[in-house]
Amino acid sequence: MLRNSLKNKIIFYLLLIVFIGGVIATFVTYWVTLDIFTKEAKDDLQVLTTKQADSINQYFSSSSNLVKTIAKQDETRKFLENKNPLTETEMTNWLSGYNLDQMYPAIFLLDSLGKVVASTDQSIVDQNFSLSDYFSDAMSGQNGIAVVLNSGQTIADYYFAYPVYNEQSEIIGVVTARRSPDVINNSIKADINSKKGEVMIVNDLGIVVFSDETNRLFKSLGYFSEEARAEIESKNLLPGIALTELPKYRIIREKLDEYEEPTTFGFYNEDLQKQEIVSITSISGTSLFLVAERNETEFVDSTIQIAKVLAVVVFLVAIFTALIVFILMSRFLRPLPQLKMVSEEYGAGKLDREIKIDTKDELGDLGKAFNEMASKLRRSKEEIDRKVEEQTREIREQRDLLQKQTHDLLKFQQAVESASDMIVITDPEGTILYANPATEKISGYSRKEAIGKKAGSKELWGGQMEKKYYQQIWHTIKTKKKPFIGDIKNKRKNGVAYDTQVSIAPVLDRDGKVIFFIGLERDITHEKEIDREKTEFVSLASHQLRTPLSTINWYTEMLLAGDAGKLTEDQKNYLTEIFQGNKRMVNLVHALLNVSRIELGTLAVEPEPTDLADISESVLEELEPQIKEKELKISKHYQKNLPKVKVDPKLMRVVLQNLFSNAVKYTHEKGSIKVNISQEEKEILITVQDTGYG
Repeated sequence: MLRNSLKNKIIFYLLLIVFIGGVIATFVTYWVTLDIFTKEAKDDLQVLTTKQADSINQYFSSSSNLVKTIAKQDETRKFLENKNPLTETEMTNWLSGYNLDQMYPAIFLLDSLGKVVASTDQSIVDQNFSLSDYFSDAMSGQNGIAVVLNSGQTIADYYFAYPVYNEQSEIIGVVTARRSPDVINNSIKADINSKKGEVMIVNDLGIVVFSDETNRLFKSLGYFSEEARAEIESKNLLPGIALTELPKYRIIREKLDEYEEPTTFGFYNEDLQKQEIVSITSISGTSLFLVAERNETEFVDSTIQIAKVLAVVVFLVAIFTALIVFILMSRFLRPLPQLKMVSEEYGAGKLDREIKIDTKDELGDLGKAFNEMASKLRRSKEEIDRKVEEQTREIREQRDLLQKQTHDLLKFQQAVESASDMIVITDPEGTILYANPATEKISGYSRKEAIGKKAGSKELWGGQMEKKYYQQIWHTIKTKKKPFIGDIKNKRKNGVAYDTQVSIAPVLDRDGKVIFFIGLERDITHEKEIDREKTEFVSLASHQLRTPLSTINWYTEMLLAGDAGKLTEDQKNYLTEIFQGNKRMVNLVHALLNVSRIELGTLAVEPEPTDLADISESVLEELEPQIKEKELKISKHYQKNLPKVKVDPKLMRVVLQNLFSNAVKYTHEKGSIKVNISQEEKEILITVQDTGYG
């Protein structure tokens, strides 16, 4: 059995590469050569058909010139006008004088109705050819050229016609010559057959009017259209011949219908079971086409022979290459057994052995590399032993540290478990993963009941706030990834509502993705009750203070009015100070009362139709002393016909007092303040602009 050595592998893979490369080269050469031969064959066939079309056109031109010459003779015109002294026999002889080479079986004159009035072929005299295409073309002023199959014939004749004009340039008849097809057809056959091809002449209806294959004559390539059938039957173009189609040549017919310029293409002939090249060229000045075919077999066979020769050459090269490689590999790979033996010793841990290879090539370099590797392995082994000892020591230290961290983590867990506040940990979707014992104490739900459910849902203690409020919390902690702190009203398991202060913080990974939420909830129901009682006390005290303050205000006004007698100047000053101080005290008590009402939710708002301009003027009058003291310039603009607005006048007055007093307070001396009240659509806009700071 052949040993699976490196040398054998190299030889095998080299042969495989040469074989695969040879096969690929053979196929590529075959297809490239075939493509070149096919292209050259197409070009040759195209040139040949073009040449033949030009040759046929010359034949047609000579015949067209003949009938044109006859048509322009006075004898012809006068005979058709009955002004010629020549008799019909003399006219026939005169026409025969133009057929010196006897290539025209018939030269004849047709009157304007298509009747033969003179002819070198007496058998057609008095016959009518008004339905023929060549007569119609000539009567329309054109050269008439047509291929016509006469009754009883098996080969079509070529007809050439030209109009005869009188002195008034009116068409009075047609000169027609029928030319024998043998000269044209034999010329075409000779050129095409020299190229081992076949040729057809096809008219615009797709009918084969000439072919060296008689089974194609007077048959349609591909199909007969309805128009073609009607024209053939009405003009009797194929007398005594049944309309037959050649469906296998449909592609040629399609090319004829699309014809714009000479074309050559590949075509599979199903009748011959062979691939052919087809060239189509129109015959200038006619509605005829020259179609030539050539078999591809001849150059396919040549291509195959070239490919076979190349395959033999590749095989011989592969054998020779394998022999050379075998000899060279046997010489150059001699040191490999020594390398194998030493490498096995290195694998067993014996690193003291050295390799001695005297060749000055890659194998010599490999031996040196092995020796250097052994030296480095010895040093590496010593270094590894040292690092193992160091890492063992580090592992012991990390183990001690881990034990300490585990102990600290247990302390943290004990702290969380012992916390009086409720602590829960959820996944990114809010499902509870952990809950401390305080959860049951505050909400009434055990940890087993809470874990696995949505935190803050109606299924547990939540759902007591508006949906919008919960959406805001979710947007803050999950979308913005920021902590949320706020008050929430919840419901215990027994149905009792309670107030809590909640702190929820997201826990992010290194990529900034939320992995947990930690929520801390503290029951503040008791604190809320204390705040509510304090507010009620402030409200009660404020009400009690209003009565004595009102009494002081009333008696002070009476004293200042002189109801108790005339007062001295000092007495008036003292009473004025008392009155102003009492007034400020009343305002303070009123403010305290409003604060308590806001906190209790009992602030009374009494809206009524209010003139904002009047309130603005009243507030500005109250601030008149401060305005004059700072010499401020007040610009007021109130829109005309400003509607009254339904607001609480007392609260609206407070709003304007805050706006105007701030403007006066923070505007420097001799500054300016602009007040504008206007209506914009369904809203009233109040703007205060000053020259102060900010």
